[in-house]
Amino acid sequence: MDTDKRIENLLVVTAVEMYARRHEIDVADVLQLFREHNIVPLIRQNYATLHTLDLFEAVNFAEDVIKKNNSK
Repeated sequence: MDTDKRIENLLVVTAVEMYARRHEIDVADVLQLFREHNIVPLIRQNYATLHTLDLFEAVNFAEDVIKKNNSK
């Protein structure tokens, strides 16, 4: 696995764990929520930008996607 893929994976794991902590929910529930809203592929697609920002931005990004999906 190349370095960029490892960093992508770490960004996804960090987003899941930080989201769980921020919302006080279980990591398994976050994974299910992220699956329902297609968050993991979106984080990977936006890796080039997200990895240059504060780690909280990946969580904010996930929250924005979920909020937009829920408002449809």
